[in-house]
Amino acid sequence: MKTGIALPQSAELGLRALRDFVDTAQAAGLDSLWVGDHLVFPPEVDRATYPYIEGMHSGAHLFSDRQWSESIVTLTAGGALSEAMELGFGVLLPALRNPLILAKQLATMDALSGGRLIVGIGVGWLRQEYQALGVPFEERVERLVEQLEIMRLMWTGEPAGYQGRFWSFDPVIALPVPAQGRRLRVWYGGNNLGVLGRLAPAVEGWLPYEPSDADLSAGRAAASRARAAAGADEPFTIAAVTRLPLMGDQEPGRARSVIERSRAGGVEHLAVLSSMGRSAEDNRARIERLKEVLDSG
Repeated sequence: MKTGIALPQSAELGLRALRDFVDTAQAAGLDSLWVGDHLVFPPEVDRATYPYIEGMHSGAHLFSDRQWSESIVTLTAGGALSEAMELGFGVLLPALRNPLILAKQLATMDALSGGRLIVGIGVGWLRQEYQALGVPFEERVERLVEQLEIMRLMWTGEPAGYQGRFWSFDPVIALPVPAQGRRLRVWYGGNNLGVLGRLAPAVEGWLPYEPSDADLSAGRAAASRARAAAGADEPFTIAAVTRLPLMGDQEPGRARSVIERSRAGGVEHLAVLSSMGRSAEDNRARIERLKEVLDSG
């Protein structure tokens, strides 16, 4: 099982701190770097609306008292500072962006990194963020479906047009193409089995958030049914996003059990998110703690 770590989007911002983080992660033998995606927050976020609130402390990273660096820029910087680590979005919110611009950005990232990109895509949960950007919250799944179709067309490197509900344009071409080609790895990042069933034939993997054994089993079955019905037979990755207790006063056995359960559940790539501190020293200690947990497994 591959294991990756979230870049410190809410920690001190600067290339020196980011380089130190990436160097530490590489030295620890981690496989990938990950980012989450938010563009704006309302001044106050009702904690009751956050779907992953269980187990989070009162100063949770996603709320408005912390900075949150832009995901594409941050991951691009992480890729430039790393040598061979894979680069993942866990997850990106395409519905908040123009699909032609996003297709160009992702293709360029993949070309520059030599094919290291993993594009986890989701639909988000923060209604006020969609409202601020002028995107109807109720349309986010339908928009995501169209965007994925448009991006695949742009990634062929051939002229292509599109006529849809939300976007329509005459034939255009966008270069460079991704190093991975049209099948640049896109994983559906979310726990909604209905959305998974709809997207599974068009993506290369599934990236649920802290799935239980039952969740993994149900998701694997839903993806298999949808892909079989569509005649999709390409390899399909089962991954997961998790938070791990990595602070010095937390019992390492809890983190070890999450990793062991993920391996036993057939998870092929584990992205450790939402565990980063605000300082470089704090983050270095947490990476080293993760390495200890992995080495002891």
